[in-house]
Amino acid sequence: MIANMTGVQKETLESGLGRIEVGKPSTVTMSDQELDIRFIRGRIEVAKEHVRSGRLDRGIEILEDIIRTYPSNPETEAARLALKIFKRN
Repeated sequence: MIANMTGVQKETLESGLGRIEVGKPSTVTMSDQELDIRFIRGRIEVAKEHVRSGRLDRGIEILEDIIRTYPSNPETEAARLALKIFKRN
């Protein structure tokens, strides 16, 4: 931490404060199911962005891939609905 004392900056290490270690990844305790859910939702958002940008074919391709890869995951229902809507247009 850097503290400003009467116009002069001084480094200080107070109790409980330490240096931030760079380069060490933090561990994430997330189940595979939660990771799948987040991945599917993220891919659906990417597909929507492609459609908004006028690349309907790319959005449809992403949604079809999600459905093919995760056929029994409940999160794919949103992908199925979006695919149905995009193919209608």
